[in-house]
Amino acid sequence: MVARPMMVVQPAVVSVPAGAPATFSVTATGGAPLSYQWKRDGVPIAGASTATYTLAAAASRDNGASFAADVGNPAGILSSAAATLSVTAIAASSAATLGYSPSDNLDGRRVTWSFPAPPGPGPLPT
Repeated sequence: MVARPMMVVQPAVVSVPAGAPATFSVTATGGAPLSYQWKRDGVPIAGASTATYTLAAAASRDNGASFAADVGNPAGILSSAAATLSVTAIAASSAATLGYSPSDNLDGRRVTWSFPAPPGPGPLPT
């Protein structure tokens, strides 16, 4: 007789900045073979059939989505708890234009450097 699946480790809440990957995983025991099916907000995710599911690039539209896995074998199916994805916004970038002499740039075009804005309130450094 095959032992029913048992969840050993539930998926954890994941918090990532926008654009970063978000990975959820479960650990289950039970008689082989174990099968996996990940769901997003209760809807099966095509091709998500291993113990780990990775959303390649989390976006703001993914914020608050819940992810859970069904683990099954011939003895039954067990659903994991749902874990929520938190996606944080990336700080806006700013650009600064530095002065130069036309002799510094042979083609005479404007030179622009971009850098990430510092965290928190306040003016940008000069």
